[in-house]
Amino acid sequence: MAHCRIYCNWDGVPLNKSQTMAILRARIAGKVTPSDKYINSEDVEMIELPLKAQPRCVACCQVTGNIAIVAGNKVLFYHFKSCQTDTGRYNYIDFVEVPFFVELSFSPQKISLTEGVIGCMSDFTFNLFKITEIYEPSISVDISDESFSSDASGSLRINTKETLDFRTICKHSTINRQKFRVDVGSDCDGDSGTNGGDIRPEIVHDMLIILRSLQDSETLSKYTIKPLLQLRLPCPVSQKPVYDSFRSMSVNPLYMRREMCPDKGSENIFGSRYSRNFVSVALVVATQQDGYLYQFYNNDEWRQNTDILASYSFTAPIVDLVLKDSVMHALTETGIETYTLRIGQKIFYSPCEYFLNYSTTLDV
Repeated sequence: MAHCRIYCNWDGVPLNKSQTMAILRARIAGKVTPSDKYINSEDVEMIELPLKAQPRCVACCQVTGNIAIVAGNKVLFYHFKSCQTDTGRYNYIDFVEVPFFVELSFSPQKISLTEGVIGCMSDFTFNLFKITEIYEPSISVDISDESFSSDASGSLRINTKETLDFRTICKHSTINRQKFRVDVGSDCDGDSGTNGGDIRPEIVHDMLIILRSLQDSETLSKYTIKPLLQLRLPCPVSQKPVYDSFRSMSVNPLYMRREMCPDKGSENIFGSRYSRNFVSVALVVATQQDGYLYQFYNNDEWRQNTDILASYSFTAPIVDLVLKDSVMHALTETGIETYTLRIGQKIFYSPCEYFLNYSTTLDV
């Protein structure tokens, strides 16, 4: 792959074959503004993203229109925008480069983007994480004579010049009067292991996910990364020529109908106008003949979830799969298989977990 291009205005293409084919107009995203005389034309428009590295794979969020591109071990983002021409008479779409990127510890071969939830997959590695805005004020550190001290409120006061003991930090609920939560898993936990003789992907917590800035900008300080799931398969060795690998993945968002409230994430680059209704995301990651269903919930704080909601054994090696609201379609080497899902069950049984009432209906 040498370029990444977007083709739009397909409704202007003539349906009658006897008519002359539409003209293709090209421009560079974020660099060229189309003139007024071409806005309402029937020409197909090609928008090329100004990439500085060779892309490997691309994903487009079906809700926001944002684009994620993999180049090596980096994930670049382009923000979908509705802009106006220089005269202000017409609107047109454009894609603006996000001033930061994500650096991973591996080079993905496939990527998915759903609002701020990003899934990256290679043959033996899978990483699901979410880019979220930072609403809490940064933690200030008070320097004291001792490494640890507690005030009357029970808040732990630390001295960054000294070595901190992790077990001591875990016993306190706050540091320097700022609340915090320690959520660190082991290198291997959850449901990794065997299932009916089949080796499941190993759940790990050692993959690096780093936000890096492309330019001098304060935008990077407004965002943080929350890991949701990290999986790894054993790499092939000479003694074991037969091995499994990741073949496909699919991520599907769930939105809940509820009373609209002010969206504090309205300025979020990755969020949509439905962000306040974005309550859950379902994930299916598949090896050659097995699929594993996970679900992650948004109760104002996305958290890791290593519990497998369901597992599927395909009748033949899988080629690709598509996850919808209630079913999963799997394309195998011998045909198409369809399975029902239960991704909305927890929302219905635990509505209070999402600050909802029982009269709320699921938008499926």
